[in-house]
Amino acid sequence: MNDRFLTITLQPDWQAGLRAAAVAAQKGTYQGEVLNFESPGHFFGMLTEKRWELVRTAQGKGELSVRELAR
Repeated sequence: MNDRFLTITLQPDWQAGLRAAAVAAQKGTYQGEVLNFESPGHFFGMLTEKRWELVRTAQGKGELSVRELAR
């Protein structure tokens, strides 16, 4: 199984982010998933209590697998 990773970015120019993702996709190798938010307010507005709990759990832990987060 290949390792997968998610990068969260805060970039107001979502079109530039989409173009960068298209360039990465052309490389033919896994580049990871990217979630982009236009502003910190938009990002924080999407976090439910359970999602905040995951963020707090993951802070400072380095890389965590989905299985580890599920626990």
